[in-house]
Amino acid sequence: MIIASLRSLGGREVRLRVATPAGSDATSASIGTSVSCQDVSLSPVMVRAVSKPGDDELRFDLTIAARTIADYAGGFGEAAQQFLDTVVGAVYPFVYFGGTSESERLLRVEHVERLAFGIAEYLYVLTVAG
Repeated sequence: MIIASLRSLGGREVRLRVATPAGSDATSASIGTSVSCQDVSLSPVMVRAVSKPGDDELRFDLTIAARTIADYAGGFGEAAQQFLDTVVGAVYPFVYFGGTSESERLLRVEHVERLAFGIAEYLYVLTVAG
């Protein structure tokens, strides 16, 4: 139901840039000596502009269903949090109706808010800016 609501509110596809260990051995991955990034496409995502007038930076809230994160991360709770901890930023512009011609730029993650009912999370809101 939450995913359907996000779609009806203008759900978009958003690419998140995620840090991944580049080294093949566990030592280099665990001490962080070698890190690369990959883009992960998530959908549906509700995108809301939250820049203030006169603000030099673009700022957006990206609302993502917990189920969408869990499908990629391999589970809810700790698995979802570990995935979100690796997100470096969101690639802008976001995909609107099949693409865009603007040049890309990375918007950094400023804040991640977990919305839950009791212990069950249902939404994540990522605030990105750049």
